Amino acid sequence: MKILVIHPYSFSEYKGGVERYCKNLEEGFACHKDIEVLQINDNYFRFLGEPLPTIKIFKILKENKPDIIHLHGPHPFATITGIFGKILGAKTVLTYYAPLNPSNSFKRIIAGLDQFILRYVFDYITIISEDYRKFIESFFSFQKIKLVPLLLEEEFLQYTKPKDECRKEISFKNEKVVLFVGRLDRHHYYKGLDVLIKSVKFSSVGFKFVIIGDGEKKKFYQDLASKEGIIDKIDFVGEVTEELLRKYYRAADIFILPSTSGSEGFGFVLIEAMSLETPTITTSIVGSASLIAKREAGIIIPPNNSKVIYEAIEKLIKDKTLYQTLRKNGRALAEEFQVGKNIDKFLEIYNELIYSKNYEKHL
Repeated sequence: MKILVIHPYSFSEYKGGVERYCKNLEEGFACHKDIEVLQINDNYFRFLGEPLPTIKIFKILKENKPDIIHLHGPHPFATITGIFGKILGAKTVLTYYAPLNPSNSFKRIIAGLDQFILRYVFDYITIISEDYRKFIESFFSFQKIKLVPLLLEEEFLQYTKPKDECRKEISFKNEKVVLFVGRLDRHHYYKGLDVLIKSVKFSSVGFKFVIIGDGEKKKFYQDLASKEGIIDKIDFVGEVTEELLRKYYRAADIFILPSTSGSEGFGFVLIEAMSLETPTITTSIVGSASLIAKREAGIIIPPNNSKVIYEAIEKLIKDKTLYQTLRKNGRALAEEFQVGKNIDKFLEIYNELIYSKNYEKHL
């Protein structure tokens, strides 16, 4: 079986959640000798700032003759590439991360058109959160929708360096450390970093806020921190290695993802933090919010409220019982996402599309 995993950016170029997911999907099938997985990246051009596939992708599909094309969206890049695949007779799978939430009218029209077309392009949709099922069923056959958790590398779950040692190596002292991880670019405006920065002025002495990530809006956030008069409380670290990222997760006291839009999707950095037993805070608008709340694995707060962020941080620091509960429950939830436990769920879908006699009856 030949599978092409296609996305505009490679993980080496752009270390986002989707790119990490594509990498882990490819690596997860490494032990299956009868499955060939190729990851196709970088073949795109930009229109209105958004990536679209080049004709070279059509040529790659034609040359490789895949059985399955696995795409990631929703996004016009995925839908157009899926059309290329359907023309060539391949089966198409879309991993659906979150509904599109464009910032202007023209892009909203494109998003609506994309949603209308994708129902005819994809043979199967995998969802990363049950929260999206009812919405997708409004335009896509429920028989072809399946929940498959995001894939967490074993390295996160197997990390054993003690917290005190991590803090010492990073030069954290006695302060309480609140960590944020995300891209600092215009495409990820919905991460809510501006709201988090404005919350810092409420925090007491002894708190340190660490921002990991880079992008063209980094200076904007630094200037905002200066304007708010709290630049001395924030450490803008920039992009770090995978090993150092895990060290920061373990060293931090709290991880926060204060997202302001449903474009956030699952917020996989939350699972990464949980895997290293760091309690998390996020907003109700994130795709994983209901799951985290149900499992008592994190604190869920309303979006766009700096004071509420501060109050949640203070509550978590003061309530030691709650703190330990979130550490324990978060770790247990993260363990359910490891690659080895979930990769065969994709194989079941691929086999159904290629081999099941019943598949055509569902169409």
